[in-house]
Amino acid sequence: SAPSINVLSGNHTLNIGMHLLFDTALDVNPGSSITFGANTQFPTSQSLIISGDGNIFFQPSTPPYLLTNLIFNGANTTNTNTNTQPTAFSQIIINSGKVENTLAGFFGNNAALFIMNGGEVINRGTLGSFVSAEAIINGGVLYNLDGGLAFPDAALVTINGGTIFMSN
Repeated sequence: SAPSINVLSGNHTLNIGMHLLFDTALDVNPGSSITFGANTQFPTSQSLIISGDGNIFFQPSTPPYLLTNLIFNGANTTNTNTNTQPTAFSQIIINSGKVENTLAGFFGNNAALFIMNGGEVINRGTLGSFVSAEAIINGGVLYNLDGGLAFPDAALVTINGGTIFMSN
């Protein structure tokens, strides 16, 4: 089975470079949290698979995250990362959970593909963006608020289902 990081209880901050040698599962229990701080990076091309009912915070980082894929199967994730370097190079997939991209945050900028199958995504602010190539919305709820640019440079946005709310 894939290696995993399990946050069973408490609130924790990682502020170091992490070399993921394999695709890694991150499971955060309810009432617990993990924060990836300013010095966190994933300098290897692996996938991070997020699950659980806890909270995950991506703070502004000096180095880019450099993940291959970022997959959400649960948890409440808040991104305040203003680094314009890619969070993920290949895919960001949201199957469930809540993902919030805050004012001026970049999440997966330059990712090849953004797929939303379920869950809830909140994109805020005029600079907030998720992807710069292709987006496929199959389900879930996407809130594009405060003039946010969810997919500013996408060559193709396909909407097969789900609900999208836009506001300025």
